[in-house]
This record gives sequence, C-alpha cells and structure tokens, in this order.
Amino acid sequence: MPAPEHIILFGGSFDPPHLAHVRLPQQARLAWAAENSIDPARTLLAYIPAARSPHKASAPQATDAQRLEMLALALGPALADVASPTAIWPVELERAAVATGPSYTIDTVTTLRGRLDADGQGRTRLHLLIGADQLLALHRWHRPRELVALAPPIVMLRPPHDQPEPLAKALLETDAWSPGDLALLLAALVTLSTMDTSSTAARTAAAANGFVSLEAIVGTAVAGYIRQHGLYHPSPPPEGHP
Repeated sequence: MPAPEHIILFGGSFDPPHLAHVRLPQQARLAWAAENSIDPARTLLAYIPAARSPHKASAPQATDAQRLEMLALALGPALADVASPTAIWPVELERAAVATGPSYTIDTVTTLRGRLDADGQGRTRLHLLIGADQLLALHRWHRPRELVALAPPIVMLRPPHDQPEPLAKALLETDAWSPGDLALLLAALVTLSTMDTSSTAARTAAAANGFVSLEAIVGTAVAGYIRQHGLYHPSPPPEGHP
C-alpha cells in the first residue's frame, strides 16, 4: 500500500468495541473523502485505544491486551481492505507502559506527527475524528488549540447535535475559540446514520448473561470473546455475604 495522504485518528477506550465503533468511522471516512474529492484508498483510518482517558473517572475493565484483541476481532476484514485501509495503532498503550498519568490526545498526535516527519511523510495530513458532543467539550481538552492545528477535526453529526447551525452557535457560546479556530472546527462535518449502542450497553448485556443480545451490540466475534474470557461480569460478593 502506498503511503497515505491523510490519516484519520479515531480514539476510544474500546471497552469493549461495539458495532458503532466499526461502522460509523468507516461511514465518516467515505463521506468526508467524497465531499473533498479525496481517494479513500489513500486515507488511512487509524484506531487508537486509549490508555487512561482523562475524561473518564475509571480505568477500562478489560486489560490492554484484551481490548486490542477485541478491536482486531471487531474490525475483522477491514484490517485487510486495501480500498479502505484501516489499522490499529497502540501508540497510547505503548506510552503508558513507560510513563504514568492520563493519556492526552495532544501527546499522541504530537508523537505521530514526529514519526511521520521522521519517515519522510511530512505531507501526510492528520485528522481527528470526533463526535459532535466531543466537539462541544473540546475546549476543555489538554492544549486544545495545538491539537486542532495539528489534527483538524472531522466531526460526526448525530442526534441531538445533528444540525450545523445550532452546533456552531453552541461552540460560539463557549467563548473559548477564535474565529479562525471556529472555522477549523466547523470545516469538516459529516452526517451519519444513528446507532443506539455503546460500550456501557455492551457491558450491561454481558453482565445480564443473555437477557440482552450481546451479539446485536458488539457482533458475533467480540461477543464470543467476551463470553470465553468471562469479561464484564459483576464481581462476586465477599465471602460470607449473600
């Protein structure tokens, strides 16, 4: 595969990865590429599992290795599709193995930009794929203006934030962005289908032992892995308690 012209970074805990994690980023990549007359085959979609998200109070329940294995199962054939190249980059997990503290997206993007430049891929452009809800909170992320400059966002519009005008108004009301920042933030909006699923729903379904269809949330391969490894079951009560 030739060097990509664009790399779309999609981060998350993936604890576990679910079907929306698989389908919506792929839809976003194709919609954005079509809108901008870009070849999807030269646009890499890179999944980046978070080590310890500063936006979440608790650490992932599955281990890093388990989350990587589940993500590989979830993506399946997409990892070998040269027409829509997809990869898993454990850069944040690698950094966490030698450092402590939360996992900041700006550190990841800076690391990747440095690697690309060192490999002679200085013309490859980075983009950060986020949901509209994340966009509205982006000013509270670590060094947000540097992040937007290094990896301008591609924003997935989904209810209740599925209209550009109210989204732009809400961003303006944060009083956190300059006009130039706002132009970057609103330059790439893609409208996607709605998928009512989440990692929380998947963990709840796993704990329910079949009362809710786990396969409908995460797919057959990941559901089988969760059951095989006994993931997300409630902790047993202490000995001597009912």
